[in-house]
Amino acid sequence: MQTSFSWIITAPLRFFRRTFIDPFLKEQVVFNPKLYLDLNPDLKRVFGDDYESARNHYITFGKKENRPYSKKTISPSLSYENWVVQFDSNNQFRIEQYIRDCKLINYKPLISIICPVFNVKPKLFLETINSVKSQIYQEWELIIVDDCSDRKELIDTIKSVENSDDRIKLITKKKNGHISEASNSGLSIASGNFVVFLDHDDLLREHSLLSIVRVINDNPDCKFIYTDEDKIDKFGNRKDPFFKPDWNPDLLLSQNYICHLCCISLDIVRHVNGFRKGFEGCQDWDLFLRVTECLKENEIIHIPEILYHWRIIRGSTAYNASEKNYVFENSIKTVESAMSRTGKNTVVETISRNNNYIRVRYRLATKKPKVSIIIPTRDYLELLKVCVDGIMQSTSYSNYEILILDNDSKKKDTIRYLKNLSKDDRVSIIKIPGEFNYSKINNQGVLHTNGELLLFLNNDVEPINEDWLSEMVSHAVRPEIGCVGAKLLYPNDKIQHAGVILGLGGLAGHAFKGFPSTHHGYKHRLNLVQNYSAVTAACLMVKRNLFEMVGGFNEKELKVAFNDVDLCLKIKEKGYRNLWTPFAQLYHYESASRGDDFSPKKKKRFKTEANYIKKKWEKIISHDPAYNSNLNIDREDFSLGQPRGK
Repeated sequence: MQTSFSWIITAPLRFFRRTFIDPFLKEQVVFNPKLYLDLNPDLKRVFGDDYESARNHYITFGKKENRPYSKKTISPSLSYENWVVQFDSNNQFRIEQYIRDCKLINYKPLISIICPVFNVKPKLFLETINSVKSQIYQEWELIIVDDCSDRKELIDTIKSVENSDDRIKLITKKKNGHISEASNSGLSIASGNFVVFLDHDDLLREHSLLSIVRVINDNPDCKFIYTDEDKIDKFGNRKDPFFKPDWNPDLLLSQNYICHLCCISLDIVRHVNGFRKGFEGCQDWDLFLRVTECLKENEIIHIPEILYHWRIIRGSTAYNASEKNYVFENSIKTVESAMSRTGKNTVVETISRNNNYIRVRYRLATKKPKVSIIIPTRDYLELLKVCVDGIMQSTSYSNYEILILDNDSKKKDTIRYLKNLSKDDRVSIIKIPGEFNYSKINNQGVLHTNGELLLFLNNDVEPINEDWLSEMVSHAVRPEIGCVGAKLLYPNDKIQHAGVILGLGGLAGHAFKGFPSTHHGYKHRLNLVQNYSAVTAACLMVKRNLFEMVGGFNEKELKVAFNDVDLCLKIKEKGYRNLWTPFAQLYHYESASRGDDFSPKKKKRFKTEANYIKKKWEKIISHDPAYNSNLNIDREDFSLGQPRGK
């Protein structure tokens, strides 16, 4: 659309609106210098409590940038264009601050920038080169690899660029070998400590290398660093940001979410023999998978900043994945290769040709593990019957047992139903009397189980797809995986649960809650297997030995709320990855049998449990590695928010 004639011809009208109309539509508030500094930590470090200087800075720079001085400037409909203006524009003050920061760096590694070039427009290429020359951090070398370009103007431009700076090296290929071979040629003469890969028409920001080097100084063990990115059109407009999670290995098997900008230890890149020919279009994805297989989690660092602009032009996958059709075959090849190296018995499928995204199916062994399905209940026969019938009649996985944990059911029809149900060899009825304590009820229920896998399931859940249990089992048996969660829908086909995001609303919330079931979510995340810090116990599977190892649910401090979050984080703390899959789908009637939490007694209990979980897991709640500090913590829709931690 943005390259259409109508979009281009109406550009002046949009400019007029942004310049002369939008400013007058913004809410007017009284300037508060303290709040201005609180919302701009980089300024606060400079001015401290000097409010007069802060006011002068706002008059000089802030109004022009529309820097925030009121929380009201953040709205649910904040556009990326406005977000950039408010939070991510490099003005004179910010550049000066970066320069001061650069002078304070102790360790200054040489960064080798590899830039393969082939028949790009000279103007775009020069912009790319200038983005390197403009780096605040100057300890770099740029290795340009001309992959046998045949356009004279470009060849002349490349030569002039080579002569413009002693740090620029040129390799001229006599035969076009495509990007993998060209990049390897650059790697062969690189002399830096770390290597960065730059496409011939993309742009770095002035502080890109500086941000990376600061991370290297703060994390001496790091060997692999990646950043957030956005796209830039031919008019220089920034759009389509990708605010990424921290290290998320299952997501990396579903999509190349790392992409740009990536900085890797040169020794590690050479250790895995660089890029592989035959993976063109996915060569960086293939490299990332092979490199990260050699690393520990603490050696992989994500910088939640936009440090790379990916050019939107025809012929580039930034424009459309279908611009390079060979990418589809090579994406399958890339992930299949990774599965083969790690010895996993899997089937790899493309689930979206438009976006080139992947599903990895993990094959189950011939002897399938037994699953103990644990369902607490107190009456509400209509819900319980739907749940149990759905399991017994519409589930393809057969090796399971069902334990109904009866917490003082009183109604005769419920008691009669449970009595008849107990005649089925697959079902056991366990009476657990007393007050409702979800953690205690489930912990006691586990004592009666025989399965090596435990599935905690609410009594108000109904399976949708018959292979839901097989899908969950296929992940839960993986040695590195802890808790496994499913995609839960409200009866109206809106999303109830697609992973738990810590920090939402100050504590925790469900990703994409209320979205249509067919929605792709932010960057397709609603359709991809991925790691989350926590999943809901409304449908949670975990190995029995892991559950016992961490002491099960906390039945003292977390009787009702947040016990699932606590369980997931205890298991994560032991080094296991929690996982959410969209390929196990169930309806969830949202605690219908338990009622609301609005009575004074329940409010007090909820507040106590919330305070406990906040205090215990404060660090991860303030920074959920499955989320991004630039996204909203007041909404569950992955919308833009005020950057945190800067």
